[in-house]
Amino acid sequence: MEAAAPALRTVLVVDSRLCRRVVDLAADQARASGDHAPARELARALEPVYASTSDPAERMAKFESVYRRLFAKWGYEGLLAGALDEFPVVTQSIESIWLKHAERGETAGADLGGANLRQLGILLPAPLCLEPEALRLFLRRELAAVEDTLDPQFGYSPGALLPDLPGAMENLARDRLRLLWGASVDGRLARRYRQYAQLRQERVAEARAAYRSLPAELPERLVETLWSGPRPAYPRLRLWACDNESLLDAFLPGTRPLAAAFVPGSPCPLCGFPVTRVETGWDSQERRTLAALIAGDFSSWRPESGACGRCVEGYAVRAGQWL
Repeated sequence: MEAAAPALRTVLVVDSRLCRRVVDLAADQARASGDHAPARELARALEPVYASTSDPAERMAKFESVYRRLFAKWGYEGLLAGALDEFPVVTQSIESIWLKHAERGETAGADLGGANLRQLGILLPAPLCLEPEALRLFLRRELAAVEDTLDPQFGYSPGALLPDLPGAMENLARDRLRLLWGASVDGRLARRYRQYAQLRQERVAEARAAYRSLPAELPERLVETLWSGPRPAYPRLRLWACDNESLLDAFLPGTRPLAAAFVPGSPCPLCGFPVTRVETGWDSQERRTLAALIAGDFSSWRPESGACGRCVEGYAVRAGQWL
């Protein structure tokens, strides 16, 4: 019996490569467990294609047709459409949703594009389709973030987080933004779907890894606040991801490090990397210029908080003080 897919208010396009990978994996998995029926059905459907034409392009098109039909018949299209239909704000705002196979797990995710952000592309690993609960969690996380992005009150803005700083700092800020935003998303999902309550401890573990140089009590407080509280606007999440002092002021007031009491191994107030010392001398005209540039990028930074040597050098290059 074919699984009926819920009606969507947008066009759902599943890439042929994803269909083929999922169907092949499903047949292999069933055969490994002793169920040969799916593999036999696939073989019976493919066999006539070989005899029907010798033209490679025509044969490939017919192969794709077979895989698409079985992808829908075996319930995978309905599974994807059902998860998408849980987010009517998305399906009513998006013109088309494209689902493709993610060759590497780290590339999986959703991305809005097109005119007025009305096209949604989702990369997902084909094996995930064989694990319905894991697939639902993946799609719910991605679509909840897309829902945020589409909400004008969220205030999302694309682009680099730290455009004038080294790429390593941009990557660090993006990782932290994903963590902060993800904790908020998971908390809202847990209120909607009770089975996700256990995700809280996973987020705490991620926060400990991301902020191991900051006060030990920060990860728990951070996740609890984002998990249980109202959704922060994107500019606030971005500020917290880029500026440790703002993060500490928001979640652990009064604990941000000052240079006068700096402990070796503590994080640089700018980049967040553990350092043995920070530079605090801003008396010369050149250093006052650097301090002004830093304050422009980190609104809550104060000169007495200091900055590590690498950050000072980076701003010196930006100010034209280094050749």
